[in-house]
Amino acid sequence: MINRLLLIAPNETTFYKVGNDVGYYLTIILIVLLFIAVIVCLRYVGQDKYPPQPLDEEQS
Repeated sequence: MINRLLLIAPNETTFYKVGNDVGYYLTIILIVLLFIAVIVCLRYVGQDKYPPQPLDEEQS
């Protein structure tokens, strides 16, 4: 399975390779978006419960 993702056989069609790449990148994008959404939610919840801290101001 991992070999199929890393190594694309030269005899496979271009359409299949493009479809594979699109699915691979869409999966990565969805994971990144979920990660960002969780961070944003945690930051808003943290700001509601606690006053903003100097570390947050330095990062932004």
